[in-house]
Amino acid sequence: MLRTFVCKESLTKTGLINRIYSQLEDQEKIEKKVTKKTISDMLDLSLNEIVEEVKNGNRVVFNDFGVFQLKSRKGFTFKSGLSQEEYIVPTKNYIKFNIKGKTITDINQPKDE
Repeated sequence: MLRTFVCKESLTKTGLINRIYSQLEDQEKIEKKVTKKTISDMLDLSLNEIVEEVKNGNRVVFNDFGVFQLKSRKGFTFKSGLSQEEYIVPTKNYIKFNIKGKTITDINQPKDE
């Protein structure tokens, strides 16, 4: 029996920023006021650094979360069945994410409802 997962909703960048902001707002130990713009800039910087490191051929490892790494999909040539015209599909790079450690066990725990 094949089990399928239906995505109920997506978390957008704005949604993530709002969640982080509300969690920071609840903590009184923060000396300086953190704005949503600051959180957005920090998120952008973090994601850009991950992409740059992976682009340079390095792996980005977050313990108990996962690993980002660069992979390559080999190019190929194929002929169209109708026109017999040859098409070339170039080699493409992509970022692969492997989930690791505690995150695997966390997502496989039954959801409390």
